[in-house]
Amino acid sequence: MQESNLFEGQLFDGKSSESKKVAVLVYSDRLVIHHQKEDGTTETQSWETNKLKDYQKLAKDFIQIQYGDFPLQTLEVKSETFAETFKPPVSGFQKVIHQVVHGGIITILAITFVVFAFLGFAYFYALPWLAEKSVVFVPKEYEVKMGESIYQSYIQSEEIDTAKTELANNFLKQIDFQTDYPLQVTVVKSSIKNAFALPGGHVVVYTELLDNMKSYEELAGLLGHEVGHVKQRHTTRNIFRSFSGYLLISIFLGDFSGVSATVLDNANQLHQLSYSRELESEADRTGFQTLKHNHIDAKGMISLFENLQKGNEAGNVVPEFLSTHPMTENRMIFIKDMIKKEKPAHIEHYFLEGLFKQMTVPKADY
Repeated sequence: MQESNLFEGQLFDGKSSESKKVAVLVYSDRLVIHHQKEDGTTETQSWETNKLKDYQKLAKDFIQIQYGDFPLQTLEVKSETFAETFKPPVSGFQKVIHQVVHGGIITILAITFVVFAFLGFAYFYALPWLAEKSVVFVPKEYEVKMGESIYQSYIQSEEIDTAKTELANNFLKQIDFQTDYPLQVTVVKSSIKNAFALPGGHVVVYTELLDNMKSYEELAGLLGHEVGHVKQRHTTRNIFRSFSGYLLISIFLGDFSGVSATVLDNANQLHQLSYSRELESEADRTGFQTLKHNHIDAKGMISLFENLQKGNEAGNVVPEFLSTHPMTENRMIFIKDMIKKEKPAHIEHYFLEGLFKQMTVPKADY
């Protein structure tokens, strides 16, 4: 063909597998397709280039173009000149699809990177955040049962100090924590300084931490802080965040037994869950309000933090309580500011003091 914008092609109308021989005229904004029928008449179509459904360069001299709605028409042109010069201005979503499908290895690698980056963000950030927020859909009764199951699984490998546990629970009952969670304290024999809360009301305190306390106000402050985690469902939220993938699926499917199975499989790790600064501040605030409500000197919380910090500053191994409850000078300043601002009244609690002294008699070797 002599005209530079005139090419031969094959047209498939989408209704049959047979093709029609056509002449294709190329303009800046459209393709004009002529098909000469057997009766000598000519059938003409005009395809606007910005409305093309697809454009594929299958070889350097072979182009395939699709146009229209169902049934989709397909035009094939075998011409290196046509392949080099015809580049339809595809736009919008069609352009994205076209670039993905026909953009070559660089485009495919780029798209793959973006997809994996999105999946990584979703898995490590979005999914844990969503799992944590989904705790509001978990009934409190179920949270208590889950916590009990975790406690029974965890405590099997620990040695309980029964005498101190009984005293600690008597101590606990003298304090109004303003919660309907069934609170219970367990004192575990251990040379590790630690304490942690489980979902639903269980609080575990290690003897090393208890025996290093100087006053009943410290123990009240510790319990107020840990019960604060329970009341605000911090431990449950952290569990869901840590085991987010399976737990989130289980919640959406209503499979709470699946949640328990996952958590119980990891029960030995739960005492190592750490809290964010935001959750720690919330638990500190809740603990402070508990002491204020019961007229217990809130300086006990400051004393507790100072004792723990002294052990750290002395060059000893960092107490596990500090590794799971991030300690900063700001937290002590926060409590001091609360005391200065609210000026809570306090009285002497001789019965709590007596129970505390019985719990902190000189310790045996564990």
